[in-house]
Amino acid sequence: MEIKKVALIGAGAIGSYLIWGLSRLADLSFTVIADGQRGERLREKGLVINGEPFRPMVQGAEETGPVDLIFVTVKYGALSAILPAVTALTDSRTMIISLMNGVDSEAVLEAAVGKGHIVPALLRIASHRERGKE
Repeated sequence: MEIKKVALIGAGAIGSYLIWGLSRLADLSFTVIADGQRGERLREKGLVINGEPFRPMVQGAEETGPVDLIFVTVKYGALSAILPAVTALTDSRTMIISLMNGVDSEAVLEAAVGKGHIVPALLRIASHRERGKE
């Protein structure tokens, strides 16, 4: 399967690391999923990652529609709140990679979207977000 359309939910430290890399790929349609105040702030101010400003495309899940790949990088406590967005982004071919704490995050996501979408993954990076420098 060719991956052309990618969405990321969770623009914190781990999400920003992915934004830093994925935003540089010219042949990829990459969207950060965020609503409400967070979405407005990301659209207006963007992010500063490693001293470099980034203004990724920011949309709601409904306007983005199904994607080929979803990265989920929210804190575990926010997982249940983003399940409707994950469902809106998922169709029969969508793959989901959960890069978050919580030993059952993949099972929670699979229960929401069905079997066959989850790609087991592990990420080990040194990453942090400094307040006031987003």
